Amino acid sequence: MLALFIALSCAIALVLWAEWHPSPSARRSAPAPVAPLSQARQTPPPAPKAPEPATEEDDAIMARVAQILTTPEPVPTPLPRVTGFCPGDVIELEIEGPLPRAEDLRIDQIGPDARLVIEGFPALIIEATHAATLPLSAFRFRGQRAA
Repeated sequence: MLALFIALSCAIALVLWAEWHPSPSARRSAPAPVAPLSQARQTPPPAPKAPEPATEEDDAIMARVAQILTTPEPVPTPLPRVTGFCPGDVIELEIEGPLPRAEDLRIDQIGPDARLVIEGFPALIIEATHAATLPLSAFRFRGQRAA
């Protein structure tokens, strides 16, 4: 262990000595002197490039962006709420279009309430109900009747 310690100490000492003392070849070639900043030649910055002329495609894109920015977003309508739901109750919903499949239904917990999601869109809120206790069989769907 003592020999390892001595060898490591000598190696570190040699590395430090080599770093602190420049080699003889470095002493012979001195770096070129640098001119003071006051004597340096001032060059103006390159002129900015002229913008490319707008094309019809650019104008069409800008018109679409302007239309999107000026068109107000639709205000979301509040979801219908079911209050006083008890286990065993059945909720019947009348839907336009095709009736949803069981795979398209999902019940999420949002705070103390449960939310029915049909095909990725929120449809109904059942107040004071835990989503885990709400089976999909609690919902029945029917299409709208023709007038």
